[in-house]
Amino acid sequence: MTVYLDTSSRVTLYVSEAGSDVVRQLVGGANVVATSSVARLSDPGRHRCPLPGRGRASEKYRLRGFDSIHLASFVEVARRAGADTGFSSFDDRLNNAARKVTRTLERTGQK
Repeated sequence: MTVYLDTSSRVTLYVSEAGSDVVRQLVGGANVVATSSVARLSDPGRHRCPLPGRGRASEKYRLRGFDSIHLASFVEVARRAGADTGFSSFDDRLNNAARKVTRTLERTGQK
């Protein structure tokens, strides 16, 4: 399984707060953990991805700047990794957008 973490989820790996255990379980069960470079991931062995389609995501899902970057990055990770790609965020609007994108990718055979 591949799991994508936005900044809010990634932080819970280092700072104990509500949801930390859930994110640690996701990461523990993943073969690949990915994020965007905006999350400043520096752990060795982790992956970064480019920022395609950021403007479209921002407009379509009414996301703030970094949230649209995370969504566009997740889309690229999901396209590359395939069907077994999860998304983790503590932002409801971003989670809803990721669910919609996931359904679209599955419907069009891109995930």
